[in-house]
Amino acid sequence: SKRRKKNLPYRQQSVVGFFCIAEYHGRKFAGSILAEKRDDNNKKIAYQVEIYGIEKPRVISCADVKHSQGSGYNKALGELEEKAMQSRKLRQNWELFCEHRRNGREATFFGGFSKQ
Repeated sequence: SKRRKKNLPYRQQSVVGFFCIAEYHGRKFAGSILAEKRDDNNKKIAYQVEIYGIEKPRVISCADVKHSQGSGYNKALGELEEKAMQSRKLRQNWELFCEHRRNGREATFFGGFSKQ
């Protein structure tokens, strides 16, 4: 006889704890995702992001955040590295990001790096 599979409940993919590149006031910065923000229809609309070198976490639209396992992340990362020496703020952000990345571990969603 055929064995029946248990139907597991649907689980949403979460990128909490992932490294990201976020656009903030027209500039791109490295950081990590602290929380996902959803609307009343449970649609993901924004992330709460810790931007390295900026005091308080910021809420930034999903469209303006590239997480470490999403498309466009590697390109954004390369651009960020190129611009890192253009200002003190960008340099500080890049250095803090590199420090966090050295202490990161593999994320649970398709591999990659997580801050935790």
